[in-house]
Amino acid sequence: MWAAVWLPLRGARGGRLRVTLTKGGRRFTLLLRSPADLATVGEVLVDDLYEVPGVVDARVVLDLGSHIGTSIVFFRQRHPNAEIHGFEPDPRSFEALQANVGALEGVSIDPRAVAAGRGEAALHSSPNSLASSLVAGNGEPVDVRTVGLDGIIEELGIDQVDLLKIDVEGAEYDVLANATRLGVVRAIAGELHPQLVPVAPDAFFALLDGFDVHVDVFSPASWQFSAVRR
Repeated sequence: MWAAVWLPLRGARGGRLRVTLTKGGRRFTLLLRSPADLATVGEVLVDDLYEVPGVVDARVVLDLGSHIGTSIVFFRQRHPNAEIHGFEPDPRSFEALQANVGALEGVSIDPRAVAAGRGEAALHSSPNSLASSLVAGNGEPVDVRTVGLDGIIEELGIDQVDLLKIDVEGAEYDVLANATRLGVVRAIAGELHPQLVPVAPDAFFALLDGFDVHVDVFSPASWQFSAVRR
């Protein structure tokens, strides 16, 4: 459906569209570059992909894998008083992220990849922007800086994360397994890529001891999950 909307328009618009939409009474304008970008608008802003039941009035949101910013738009509408910190290492997606949410009040964006900890790594920057990954891919290798969840919490000087969103294309296990401060996180909205992480799903979800976890298997390659601390 999204391709049917996109393809008649992209030739006349140079392959890019600016779409203005209203969510929760607020208007947002998004720069879209591909059918994949348009699909995320449907998933995140129409289907409420990152809704976590029971999480209201969040004050601190960490968005790991912000892509072009649809998730940040969603969180800005759902949690109007929150400070939102987004991380997106793919240079092309980060450019769109800046255009889409860089000027939103209470939002910061960071071009580092979230991984096991601080350092440098090669990002496989995919033509399909949703598939850019530190773990695998056929895209162009791009050198990026990395940071771990502990490092983010330390740098921001925060003592509680009300909502952690994580969709980092296979690095989810490395991020959570190397985090010693997961105890400050109240809730998680995430995507697991079983074919990319180095452990079985049961071992991955064992990292979330102390959370009530709900999992939706969208496909063998994509499991959506939410976790709320007991």
